[in-house]
Amino acid sequence: MDDAEAFYESPEWEAVRAAIIEEQGSTCRDCGAAIDSDGAVTVGHRLARSEYPHLALSRDNLRVLCRSRSSRKRGREPD
Repeated sequence: MDDAEAFYESPEWEAVRAAIIEEQGSTCRDCGAAIDSDGAVTVGHRLARSEYPHLALSRDNLRVLCRSRSSRKRGREPD
């Protein structure tokens, strides 16, 4: 298991992810689309976890995204 897998399967990530979804709901913070199913809701890092590991669980660095926007954001600068 690599570092990313270990992080995203950790109890700490699961807890903060659930809290972000509960706080922000199921509307993509990037495009504004309503997200229909739990499986399509992702929680993304505004500043990449790989570059800013100290912000990996920071709520200020996390936001709800639809799968489409989450895929687009990988490797790009934050808004």
